[in-house]
Amino acid sequence: MKRSTTIIRVCLFALVAGCLSVPAPDEAAPGSGCQAQGNAFVTFTNASATNLTYDALFDGKVLATVAPQVTTSSYTVPDSVGHTVQFNVAGTSTVACASQFVTLFVCTTTNYACHV
Repeated sequence: MKRSTTIIRVCLFALVAGCLSVPAPDEAAPGSGCQAQGNAFVTFTNASATNLTYDALFDGKVLATVAPQVTTSSYTVPDSVGHTVQFNVAGTSTVACASQFVTLFVCTTTNYACHV
């Protein structure tokens, strides 16, 4: 039973990893004030081949509506606390890429992409 639970967890992780990809964060420009203010930056990419537009939700709120094959400009968000990231089909509650719990680091820019 324990082995089957482990296999299910690995498969679930692989499914979520296919939906949301997080490339390595980039350093923010020196002197941007992000360190003193405790900020990080996020961008969102709709990498879907389905031609659907997605809402990028950050902590349950829509930060951006993203057309297919588009990456948003960056959004300033608090660092060092947990956040949730999710993509829904625009204007609906239909999940395109499942929710992911993330912690951001000061002065970094992280891109979240939905590939479904």
